[in-house]
Amino acid sequence: MSSNNEMSDKLLGSTFFSTAYIEECDTYNTASDGDLWASAWADDDNLYSANGDGKGFGSTFADIVVNRITGSPYSNNVAGTELTSNISQIWTSGGGYNRKPTGMIIVDGNLYCAVQDLASNFDNVFAATICKSTDQWRNMDLGHQRTHVQQLCVYYHNVPGLRKE
Repeated sequence: MSSNNEMSDKLLGSTFFSTAYIEECDTYNTASDGDLWASAWADDDNLYSANGDGKGFGSTFADIVVNRITGSPYSNNVAGTELTSNISQIWTSGGGYNRKPTGMIIVDGNLYCAVQDLASNFDNVFAATICKSTDQWRNMDLGHQRTHVQQLCVYYHNVPGLRKE
């Protein structure tokens, strides 16, 4: 196992076009809970993130929670605030599905979050939607319509102001 100094020397001497280093253990822990954490930086210099199956930075468990994260792990001041769990709905009938955040993007100050209906046995994603907020999740459109997952790419491609390169 290399020491951090040895690893830094190796990274600095790299001639590859990109180099990444992943810590061997947690760098910074927070009082947060959940999985997935689809995230995007906003123009207010905060990170917005939707977690699945947890409390996020709040106190109530939900299948999806939207959070605002502030601070920096390098300054030891990361803090989070639960904003809402009232995002989207389950479009697939018949039970046995829950909501999962699958992506987040911010365009012209508007936050968009893709949410899918995932079967509880993880073998089916029949429907999904895009939720939109124009004011950092204080108010939101709970989803434009039920759509098949493949159509989300088309929706994102047509978001006004999104650079298409």
